[in-house]
Amino acid sequence: MASDSVKYIELAIGSVSNRAYAIRPEHITKYIKPNQELYRSLFILDDSAFEHFRDKGSIKSYKGTYALNSIIFDIDRGKKTGEDTRQRAISFMNTLLEQGVDTSTQAHIWFSGRGFHIEIPNLYGFEESINLPYQVKMTIDSHFGKLVDNIYDKGRLIRVGYTINMKSELYKLPLSWQMINDMTYQEICEYCQTQKQDYHHTPFDLDSVYPIWEDKVLDVQEFREDEKDISNTNLNAHVTCVQKMWKSEKDGERHITLLRMANAWRRMGIQKEGSIKMAEYNIPSLDHNEILKIIDDVYAWEHNGYSCSDTIMEKYCDPICKFYKNKNYGLEVLNVKELSNKLRDFVHMDMDTNCFNLKDHYPIPNNYRFLPGELAILLGDTKLGKTAWLQSLMVKLTHMNIMYLSLEVGDWLIFRRFLQAGNGITKQEVNEIYRNYDEEKVQQINDRVKHIKVMTTSPDIDSMKQIIADNQPQIVCIDTIDAIEVRYNNDPFTKMEKIVNSLKQIATQMDVIFFGISHISKGASRDMLTVHSAKGNSAIEQKADKIIGITGDRQMNDTRVIRSLASRDETDFEIAFNFDYTTFQFKPLEIK
Repeated sequence: MASDSVKYIELAIGSVSNRAYAIRPEHITKYIKPNQELYRSLFILDDSAFEHFRDKGSIKSYKGTYALNSIIFDIDRGKKTGEDTRQRAISFMNTLLEQGVDTSTQAHIWFSGRGFHIEIPNLYGFEESINLPYQVKMTIDSHFGKLVDNIYDKGRLIRVGYTINMKSELYKLPLSWQMINDMTYQEICEYCQTQKQDYHHTPFDLDSVYPIWEDKVLDVQEFREDEKDISNTNLNAHVTCVQKMWKSEKDGERHITLLRMANAWRRMGIQKEGSIKMAEYNIPSLDHNEILKIIDDVYAWEHNGYSCSDTIMEKYCDPICKFYKNKNYGLEVLNVKELSNKLRDFVHMDMDTNCFNLKDHYPIPNNYRFLPGELAILLGDTKLGKTAWLQSLMVKLTHMNIMYLSLEVGDWLIFRRFLQAGNGITKQEVNEIYRNYDEEKVQQINDRVKHIKVMTTSPDIDSMKQIIADNQPQIVCIDTIDAIEVRYNNDPFTKMEKIVNSLKQIATQMDVIFFGISHISKGASRDMLTVHSAKGNSAIEQKADKIIGITGDRQMNDTRVIRSLASRDETDFEIAFNFDYTTFQFKPLEIK
């Protein structure tokens, strides 16, 4: 594969179990937020990763290549004291110096929230390959042995810099050589209590990197995991994946497998001592102190732990499990502290950049805000201008990144209508500008809608997260929501329920605003518009945070009334507009 092809990393947002987002490495800073954990894959994946995560939803069975441009050494605290861990990190830095590393320019020290990460350029000269994780794992184990934790599994995630470790409530922050030497471990912890950026590492000069350890790289034969299924004979329907883990070989996965088994044992009510004995019996090759560390860590967790969406749990998933259908084992339950943090984040949210308020654009008496995590639905009869009103609103929100899924109107036509709404011009004027193609004039009208991206291919609901991760919109408009594809489902009622439930879940997980257009039922077209008017079952009225209706008589006049039919946390409004079909603009009517 060409070295200049598109690369991806896997991202986990909020917890290690909420993973399988493939993004380009250069986009990662957009996901760094206060009080939100964020992890990325240790290795860089090739351009097949996008479709793989979209279709499979996990890194399992990924067949592409792996690459890396830096190497991270993990100095884990474990059961040792903080001061001992700090001294081990200093000692390892000195080891790197003895091994020929210019630690002043080729070694970055990070406090990870408990231990330390030391990052260096690719001084081994590792090359992109299918077997790279195995090669790195074997090479570093041979080179440094127990001086560092061997974390180089192909699916390994690592905490992103400047993000919080919720367990310690401390941030992963960069440290200088002087800081790690002069500060005590406790002082480092105090320094890392907030998401500060007082000190930055100077980026590595990759053009001057020479592979000084090239001779230490081990040649490895082609290595593939054994993907054969484990028989489900004699398994019951309770957390079947963990029962299959017990029977598995666990080669190269002893640590991560025991974490999940111990987590399940704890949730079954088995005491810590019992879990230790079972672990010693099932994985006798694992060091006793390592078993104690893993079990102690798991039993100290305040959260539920691993869910059905976890990569390893999913690997052993089985249809006989009672959680298989709804994938609801280990759903997140928040304690008061976590809820308090979420409320604090909301109160301190930058309202100017992350949401929008209809009051800023239309003469309504009260605030009517659309917030990240919300699902809003626009209802209305055919040909009243639902699409036009939503377009006329979106062109006003130049401070936000918008993705518009036009699933009923083609690409050039929806774009021309955006140009009309954004510039207040007719289709004849747009056509004339493009016919003459004065670049300056074209650029001028295009600038009004440059914050909007358009997609006209109907996506599958299961690929929606990947589309958002790759394009980074703050608002996703779907015109119309019933045009979203749902695999293996042709029933319109259950299909709509799947779409609406999934959109609400994705909105919450990814902090985006979904604004969908929905048709109304035939009966509703003869009656007054209400929250119950949406076509399909009751999923919309139950899950949508805001439901807005558009009414009018398309035969008699151009007056349209937009009203709030329901809102969880805002005061309802009603406003009349004149719909100018020639410019696709909605102009508020004066109240007499």
